Amino acid sequence: MRRDIWVLLSGQFVSVVGDGVAAIAVLWWVLQTTGSAAAMGAVAAVAAATTVAMSPFSGVFADRLDRRRLMIGVDLARAAIYGGMALLAATGSLPLWAVFVLLTTARAAGSLFSPALAASLPRMVAEDGLERANGLLGMSQNGGQILGAAVGGVLVAALGVGPALAADALSFVVSVASLTMVAIPAVRRTAGEAAEGFFRQMRAGLAFLGQDGLVRSMAEFGLLVNGAAGGITVLFPLLAAGPLHAGAQGYGALEAGFPVGILAGLGVISAVPAIARSGAALYGATAGAGLAVIGLALSHSLALALVFTVVGGVLVAVPNVMFTTLLQRRVPAEMQGRVFGLVNGIGQGLTPLAQAGAGVLAQVFGSAAVTLASGLAVAGSSAGFGLAAAPAVTGALALAPRTAPAEEVGQVAP
Repeated sequence: MRRDIWVLLSGQFVSVVGDGVAAIAVLWWVLQTTGSAAAMGAVAAVAAATTVAMSPFSGVFADRLDRRRLMIGVDLARAAIYGGMALLAATGSLPLWAVFVLLTTARAAGSLFSPALAASLPRMVAEDGLERANGLLGMSQNGGQILGAAVGGVLVAALGVGPALAADALSFVVSVASLTMVAIPAVRRTAGEAAEGFFRQMRAGLAFLGQDGLVRSMAEFGLLVNGAAGGITVLFPLLAAGPLHAGAQGYGALEAGFPVGILAGLGVISAVPAIARSGAALYGATAGAGLAVIGLALSHSLALALVFTVVGGVLVAVPNVMFTTLLQRRVPAEMQGRVFGLVNGIGQGLTPLAQAGAGVLAQVFGSAAVTLASGLAVAGSSAGFGLAAAPAVTGALALAPRTAPAEEVGQVAP
C-alpha cells in the first residue's frame, strides 16, 4: 500500500474524529438551549436531507474539477463554518436558526467530498488493492466515529460547546494538510468531455445509471435496505429504556457496538480481500445483518443485545466495501464522481423518512416490534435481490472484469 494512501487515511481519521466531536456538541447545545427532543430530531433530519438533495449535483463537481483541489476547498470551507459556529457558541451569540443554516451549508459542502474521495482511490492503488484500500478507509472512518463520540462527550463536559466545535474546525485543517501531501493522478478527459456543460454531464450520469442494470439494482437495493434499517439508531435509546431495562449506559453501549462491529469486519476484509469478491457474500452478509436486527428485537438482556449489535456491524462491513469496489471497477473513471453521487443519494433517499418515522411508529407499536419489522425487511429484500443479482455482482467484482452486453446488463435488476 502506497505512502500516499496512509497519509490520506490519517487525515480522514482526524477529520472524522472532529465530526464526531461536533455531532455531540451540536446536539447537546440544541438540547440544552431548547429542551426539545423534536428540535434535536429536526437538526439530524435536515442534515441528512441536505446530503440526499445534493447528491445529483455533488458528483458532477467531482468529475468536472480536479478532485484533490476540490477536497481541499471543501475542507477549508468546513473549517471556516465550524470555526465560525465555535466562535458564536463561545460568545453566547449562536441562535438556533444559525445552527440550521450553518449545518446545512457544511453538509452541502461535505456532500462534494465523498464522491471525490471514492473516485480518487482507484487512481491511487492497483486494481487488486481496492478492497483493502476501501476497507482501510472504512476502518479510519468508523474508528474516528467511535473515538469522536467518546472525545466529544469529554470535551463538551470539560470545556463547553465552543471549544468542541473549534476542535472540529482544526480537524479539517489537518485533513487539508494531509491532502496537500498526496498525489492523486488526474483523469484524462477528451476535449469534448472537458467542454460539456454541467447539466449535460449530470444527464450523462443519469443515463449511465438507467442503462446499467447492475448499478441501478445496487442503488435500488441500497434504497430498500437503508429505508428499512435507517431508523435503527433512533430506536436504540427506546430499546435501552424499554425492553432491555439498561438506561443511558445501555444506550451508549448499543451506539458503540455497531461501529465496533463494522470496524472489526473491515479489519478482516482488509486482511483477506477475497472475502469481498462474491455476490453471494454481499447479499448473504446483508441478510445476516437483518437476522442480527431480529435477534436484537427479541433480546431481553443488554449482553445479548450487544452481541447481535456487534455481529450486525461485522456483517454490514461486507456490503459496504463491496458496494464501493463494484462501482470503482465498473464505472468509467471520468464518470465515477457522478455515479457515486447519484447512487449514494438514491441509497440514502429514504433514510431521513426512516429516522423521522421510527420514533412515531415505536410510540404506536413499541420499539421491539418496529425493530423486528426492520430486520425482517432487510433480510427479505437481501434474499430477493441476491437471487436475481448475485452472479452478476461476482462477475463485476472479478479482478479482470468483462463488460456485459447492454441487453444482458439490463436484465439484472429485479
